[in-house]
Parts: sequence; C-alpha cells; structure tokens
Amino acid sequence: MGIQKEGKRFLLNPEGSSYLLEISEDGLPVNLHWGGKIGALSDLADSDSVRNFLHRSGQRARVVRQEYPGWHGALFTEPALKVSTVDGSIRNCEPLFQYAEIASEEGSEILELHLSDPLQELDVTLVYRVWYDSPLMERWAVIRNQGNQVRRLESVMSACFQLPQLPRTYRLTHLAGRWGREGMIDRIPVSQTKTVLESRSGLSGSNAMPFFALDQGDASEDAGDVWFGTLHWSGNWKITVEQDGYGDTSVCGGIHDFDFSWDLRPGEEFKTPVFSFGFVHGGFGEMTNVMHRHYRSHLEVPAFRNRCQPLIFNTYAAFGSGEEMKEANVREQLETAARLGCELFILDAGWQQAIGDWTPHREKFSNGLRPLADRAHSLGMKFGIWAELESADLDSELCRRHPEWIMTFPGQGFRRELAENSNRALLNFAIPEVMENMWEAIDRQITENALDYFKIDMNRCFSMPGWENHPASGSRSIWVRYVENIYELFARLRKKHPELILENCACGNGRADWGMQRFFQRNNRSDNQDPLDELKLHEGFSYLHLPKFAGGGCHISCSGEHINRRAVPLQFQAFVGMLGSLAVGRRLSECSKTELEKLKAYGELFKKLRPVIHNGDFYRIASHFEHPYAVYEYVLPDASEAVVFFFGHALQFSGRLPLFRLRGLDPRGHYELESYGKPEGDDEKYGKPLYDVEEDLNGNSSGVPGVGRGSLPRFSAPCAFRSRVRQNGNDLFSKYS
Repeated sequence: MGIQKEGKRFLLNPEGSSYLLEISEDGLPVNLHWGGKIGALSDLADSDSVRNFLHRSGQRARVVRQEYPGWHGALFTEPALKVSTVDGSIRNCEPLFQYAEIASEEGSEILELHLSDPLQELDVTLVYRVWYDSPLMERWAVIRNQGNQVRRLESVMSACFQLPQLPRTYRLTHLAGRWGREGMIDRIPVSQTKTVLESRSGLSGSNAMPFFALDQGDASEDAGDVWFGTLHWSGNWKITVEQDGYGDTSVCGGIHDFDFSWDLRPGEEFKTPVFSFGFVHGGFGEMTNVMHRHYRSHLEVPAFRNRCQPLIFNTYAAFGSGEEMKEANVREQLETAARLGCELFILDAGWQQAIGDWTPHREKFSNGLRPLADRAHSLGMKFGIWAELESADLDSELCRRHPEWIMTFPGQGFRRELAENSNRALLNFAIPEVMENMWEAIDRQITENALDYFKIDMNRCFSMPGWENHPASGSRSIWVRYVENIYELFARLRKKHPELILENCACGNGRADWGMQRFFQRNNRSDNQDPLDELKLHEGFSYLHLPKFAGGGCHISCSGEHINRRAVPLQFQAFVGMLGSLAVGRRLSECSKTELEKLKAYGELFKKLRPVIHNGDFYRIASHFEHPYAVYEYVLPDASEAVVFFFGHALQFSGRLPLFRLRGLDPRGHYELESYGKPEGDDEKYGKPLYDVEEDLNGNSSGVPGVGRGSLPRFSAPCAFRSRVRQNGNDLFSKYS
C-alpha cells in the first residue's frame, strides 16, 4: 500500500492494483505496468527485461510509454505538453527528470516527479496521489515559468496513461449522447488510429462525459479487467485513445487544446485539473462501486456525507415559467405539497424579474419570496429557488448597464444569429467583475429569503467565445478563466452557506463531471423525464455518480407531458423516480383525491427505502440496454439491508423475468423480505402477484443469496422489495435498523 521507491523506479500500490514507472537512462518518466497487484519493488528484479521489451526499438526509445510527453523530435502521438515562445522562435519541449519527493497528506501519499526543460526555462511537476482507503489514484501536472520571458502553453494535459500490451485488442467504453439523451453507454473497439472524446461547447457537455473505460472486449458487469478514469473539469476537455503500429495503446486527457492558449508569465504557474484513474478485476460493476465509494469518502461535501435526499416538489411541470406562476397559485401548491409529505419546495424558473436581474417579479410576487419561504418553513418544508446565473436577457437591467460583460467576438458586437437563444446572452465569467456582481446578487437572495436550496442552471454554450477589448491571446484563455471563476463562485457559496443544498443543472446533464459535482448535492440527470428513457439515463449516470444525486425537475408529472408524449402510469413514474432523488411536479390542484392519496403513499415508500438507495452500493443486475426488463439493486455497505427494483417495461407474450442472482449480500444471512407494488387496476384480471420469492434465498448451489421467479404482467407494474438480515428474530446489523 502507498508508494515505494527504489533508485529511479516508483511503485504506486493502491488497494487492488499497481502502477509502476521509472526514469529512463535519458531522463524521461516511462510506464512499465498498470494493472494487477505487484507486492513490492523487490519482486521486480527482472524488470530490465520488461523495459527492454517495451522499448525494443532504439528509434522509438524516446517516444513510447512516456508519462508526460512534451512535443519534440519524433513524437508523433498525442503530446501532453506543447509550449512555444510568444514569437514562436522556440517550439519544442522535452522536460527531463531532476528529482522526486514523497510525502503523506490527508490519508494519502503524494509522489512528485520534478522535471525541467532548460531550453523553455520551464519546471514541470508530475503529481501522483495514492489513497490508503481507495483503489482510485489521482494525477495532475503543474507548469512553472522559471525564466524571464512569457511562455505560451498551447496544450497542457493532466495525464497520459500507457496500457499493457495484451494479446487481444482493447475495447473503449464511453458515455455519449445529446440533450435529453445524456450519458448513453457506448462501446467501440480500439484500432490503430486515434479516437477523440471531447467537448468544445464551453461545458463538459451533454454530447460526451469526461470519462473512459478500457477492457479486453470481454468485461461484463460482474467480471473482467477494466482500466478507467475521469477528468475533474467542467469546461472544454479532450481524451484521446490512441494505438500505434507497434500495438502500444495510450490515453491522454485534460483541458482541450481547441482554440486554447495560455500566456505563462515569469514566476507564474499553471495547474491542470485532476484526473482520477483506477483498475479493477471485477468488471464494470466493481468499477462503478469503486468510484462511488471514493466519491463518498473524498469528494462529497462532508456536511452532506451519508445524508438522504429530501422528497421534492418542483413547480416547473405545474406552471412552466409563464403567467400562471404567481404567488396565489404557488401558495396553493405549497400547501398541498406539505400535506403530501414533501420535504422541499422548489420555485423554479419564472419567479425572477428577468434572467440576469435576480429580484422577484414585481407583479407575480409583489410581496417578494420571503412570505412563501416562511410558510414553507412553518409547514416543516425547506424552500429553494432556481436561477440561471451565467446568462442574461438582452432587455435586462444588467445587459443595459454592462454590455461589455456579454461574451462576444471582439469587434463584432453581440450577433443574434450566432446566439443559441437570440434574446439571451452569455455573460463572460472570465471577467472578475461579472463573478463578483453575480455573487452579490445570489448571496442577497439566499440571505433575504432564508433559502435552504439553490438550483443553479446553465442553458447556453460558448457560441461566441470572445472577450471585447482584450488581447487576442487573452481571448484564447477565456475557456479556462471562465471555469476557474465559476468554481470560485461555488466555493464561496459552500463556505458562507454550508447547509445550503445546491443542485447542478446545465440544460439537463451538461456539467456531469467531478469538477463541478464536488460543490453540489444533487444533479439534474436530464431534462428528459420520460420514465422509460430514464432507465437508460440512470444506468449511464451511475457509471460516474452516486444514484442519490440523480435528480430531475419532475419525475412524477402529468402523464403524456414527457419528451416522447408517452402516457405512463403514475406507479411507473414513481418507482423510476425512486431510483435516485424523487421529485413531484404535478399540478396538485387538478389531481383527484385518489391521485393525491397515491402520491402521498409513494412519498412515504420513498422515505422508507431511501436510506438504502442513497447510502448503498449500486448494482445493475439486468440492463435496460440489453433486456426488455431492468433490475437494479442497492445494498448497504455492511450487507444488512438491500432494495431491489424490477421493471418489466417491454415484456411480450406473457414473458416472465428469469432467475436473478443478487449481489453484495451476506451468504450466511437469512433475509426478511418486504415487497411493494402491484398492477394498478383489477387484480383478478391481471392474475398473479408481481413476483414470487422462493422461501429459501440461500438455496442455490453457490450459497450466494438469490431471488426467485419473477412475473411482471403489465407495463405499468414496477415493483420493489426490501430485505433485512435477521437471525433468531433480531437484526444482525443494528446500525441501520
């Protein structure tokens, strides 16, 4: 465990894997191994033969398997660092090893490899973090200008990874999509070419997520070697997967070099985003839980760690942002939501005077928002609002006062035909004054209205990435400076309002990255609230994020008001919503007494199940991508309690669910079962219960607990069961009883 050093060899030994690197004879850090466990450097007496095999060609000895290749000489693969002088007179860069340092820090060990390029007068520090309690490692780089002239960074990646040479080719898994279809699991073979995963929109993006996973083509949910990583960055990013003619496969990733440059002045430094990476033997399921456990331990805001999400009512599906959103209507919804057991009331878009002018609409809310907040609090609910902080309506007071704050191409003014929304502009948060102004506006709303929750949206992209009255070189830094100031804004929010719950929404899931999520407690998984679509959305989302973060405006809304205009029964909506963070969005004043009773019952069930859903490990037992049904399991870390959801959404010809083997349970335990859900309507017409559970859960040959026969006779009949370990009438684990 930790980091070992012997001469110029370094062995990183996190839980369950090893990462071996060395400094070559000519001073270049190179990778020898990333994968299965190596006990100690003393076990590697023959590592010279390994290196000689990996670097079998003198022509290639200086360009293959480098940890951080600078652009120089015969390097024709993706460089990690590309630097030039401002006049372009010096363009090559080849940092060479100087010395190494190892230190302990916050439950981890840090390895720093210090490199230097005397020609560019740059110091490059490669940083590796190994956690004592996690299989995940971290990498980043720090570039310092030690000279007396400006150096222009044209490309600066966080990390390069070298994959082992294996008899079979690799397969790449990534998360692709678009608005309303975010995070779709896609798998493609790796061939002798370069595959580029990227975002150029200014956000980490709905079209792709900054994540990769590689296997040998045979990994499943339950088994197989998987190499994976995710970048902590919320702006433009790039991850390249490249295989050369010799069979070497590498991954290089970080801030995108598209339209990017950064002038590094004498004495200044540039720190790249963190890249988390790991290796597992247990397939994509183990990968998921490794990432989830790491997030809980090291990235989740400590004040919210192990907290459950509240049952939410959101106004957007009920009113939209139109004229119907006014105080009397909102108050009516609020009163009814409280009677249904909702714990948080969110006033979504439409409360503001204008986008950019974050004050209550003078006609809709003549008394302001504080009376609504006070009423919610008196009814035992938390209260929150929505805001799109980074945009402004062109007729807003903000745009009239500060047209220079609008992001636009220099010298061209604001061009409506290029804007994604011709009536709304993107504010240039690379300008410090913009960030300060927005901080004052939202801090005032939080304080004056005693807010408990803030849903922060972002519905624009960088359609005109320019900076009026700024040097051209500075305009190319806008992509990075913008994100850094956004991070600063959210860090201030977290520091001053530590109990404030923040929701990350960017036109749905447009910023689903670990760089942004470290500030937030909930994430809009997608604007698409169609329950059938949500099953696939949830699976992709779960690769990176805790299920409890999986939010949305209105999981339970008016039937037929989803993206596909599909009529979906209330029960199905409710059970799908329970997979993450359940939100209600119906116009309650138009609901029947029976519907209100059902909504209350589903809310109570969600509260009963959520300690396991929000704090347990997650298993994709049967994927919606592969089957006409979906089965998901949540298990507390001590295996004392589990919740399983079954969805037979596309069964045909009286199909039945097959026998499933559950995971993460104690093979020695006996589990007491509670079942929920049955077909809505006539029980006799639709026959048997939703599923039959075999009496002896431990009766299969392997001794691992399983679940018995399943039958879902109707599309509208999802179901769930909860199990708790009991022995002699007592809970084996009292921690969660």
